[in-house]
Amino acid sequence: MVEKILDKRYNSIINLNKSMKKYYIKTIWGPAGQEGYPENNNNEIEFADGQKSRAEAFLGCAGFLLYETGHRENGVTGTKAIYAYGRIISEKLLTKKKISNSKVFLYHVKVELKRIGPELWVPLKTVRKIRRKKNMQAKGGLIKVSAQQFERLKKELNKTYAKTPSLSRHYPEKGALANNSKRKMALRPNPWTLLDLFKEEI
Repeated sequence: MVEKILDKRYNSIINLNKSMKKYYIKTIWGPAGQEGYPENNNNEIEFADGQKSRAEAFLGCAGFLLYETGHRENGVTGTKAIYAYGRIISEKLLTKKKISNSKVFLYHVKVELKRIGPELWVPLKTVRKIRRKKNMQAKGGLIKVSAQQFERLKKELNKTYAKTPSLSRHYPEKGALANNSKRKMALRPNPWTLLDLFKEEI
């Protein structure tokens, strides 16, 4: 009886601690995700000048998902889908000036990612269903989600990979890496390779 009570109290503390953590969907201007962002940006997520508070909020999160918007650039259209999840590895906010498309990006946060190929991303329809909200716009592109929503969306992203055993037909490196943990850590992955850099699952 005492053990059951202690177990309940322990689970309550764990759930309370988890609910206090912050999770976000970070929107990325399409089609940057398809082009390998943020791996092609030194694994740094950028925030514009004037968005320091948003960058600091992102820096303190326990986990995040990346969503590519439907914007079009150079003949390529964004997918309107979640394509990766990850965690923060920066200990502090990185400040350096970068100009892209006439916009100044001043704040940078170093991250680790886990992602899969673009044909398997979690579509907007599923994202809206899980969030129970249609709006995907927020200051700094930072949309807060609950721990439960984060876990469900992360599960959806992983589920699409698990449902497709023939990935190696389209992404040979990915199929090989996914089935061989030693090669996975030894080889240098291309932008569409499943990244599994975490020492512990978020």
